[in-house]
Amino acid sequence: HLLVPTTSGLRRQYARLIQAQLQPFGWDVRIDEVDLGVVQQRTSTGQFDAFLGAWASGPSPIDGTLQNWTRRGFGGQNPGRYDNPQLDRLLESAVAARNRDAATRLLRSAIALWNSDAPAAPLYAPDNVAAVNRRVSEVTIRPDSWLALVRTWRIPASQLSDRDRVGN
Repeated sequence: HLLVPTTSGLRRQYARLIQAQLQPFGWDVRIDEVDLGVVQQRTSTGQFDAFLGAWASGPSPIDGTLQNWTRRGFGGQNPGRYDNPQLDRLLESAVAARNRDAATRLLRSAIALWNSDAPAAPLYAPDNVAAVNRRVSEVTIRPDSWLALVRTWRIPASQLSDRDRVGN
């Protein structure tokens, strides 16, 4: 059984593709399309064979990794309960590192270990693209929330167009 949220058309489409591609090899993949709340309940309690989910990281790549791939995430963001104490130690050491180079080295070692264990099969990683008119200044786009700092963007008065002045 492949657990898929009804709220994600892309994951539902992937589920049908996986089902069709594994069928010639004798795998009878049954797709369980359920509400997101049911997916969350089943994944948090380990009541699934496989599921198509998504994960994201915050501004620091370590934050999400700790929740998604260590014991910290059991019952939450680590639904498969992947457990490798060596990975946990590498990530905890990266968090505690006193400088960026040491943290980067430890994080890369953790990623290499995760890749060799292969506890999940990432299917895709979307490239997020943004475009902002060159008149806009003070543009900062956070990786965890595109719109979080839009309120700080400015168009200098000398570059305002008639459209910008509507309501003034």
